Amino acid sequence: MNNNEQDNSKDLKANISNGINSIKSSIVNSEDKLVLNKDSKENESQNHIEEQNDDEFIRITAAHEILIEAQTCDEQENYSLALHLYRICVDFLLEELMFANGTEQSRIYLREKCAAIMDRIDILKTKLDPISSSATNQSSADSLPIDQFESINLS
Repeated sequence: MNNNEQDNSKDLKANISNGINSIKSSIVNSEDKLVLNKDSKENESQNHIEEQNDDEFIRITAAHEILIEAQTCDEQENYSLALHLYRICVDFLLEELMFANGTEQSRIYLREKCAAIMDRIDILKTKLDPISSSATNQSSADSLPIDQFESINLS
C-alpha cells in the first residue's frame, strides 16, 4: 500500500470510528431520553396518586380548618360567625360520611364529631335567640285580640 492508500484507509477508519461514536452517542442520548420520559411518567403517576390522596382528605381538611376558625370566633364571642362556620364544618363532615368509603370506626368518629358540633350549634342558637325570641314573643302577645286574653290562664 502506498501512502495515499494508507491515508485513505486511516481516513475511512476515522470516519467509521466517528460514525460509530456518533451512533453510540445518539443511542446513549436516546436511552437518557427514555429514562427521563420513564422518570417523568413515574413522577406524573406519583403526583396523580398524591393528588388523589389529597382529594380523599380535602373535605376533612377543610372541615378541620373551618372548625379551628369557628372555635376562634366562638372564644372571641363572635357567635353569629361561629355558628355559620360550625354549620359549614358539619356540612363537610356529612359529605365525607356520605361520599367517602371509610372504615366503620372512622364513620363512627365522624358521626360523633358531627353530633358534638351540632350540640355546640344548639348552644350558640340559644345564646343568639333569646334577644330575638323575647322580642318576638312580646310582639305576638301585643298583637293578640282582646277576646283571646280571657282564655289565657294566669293562675
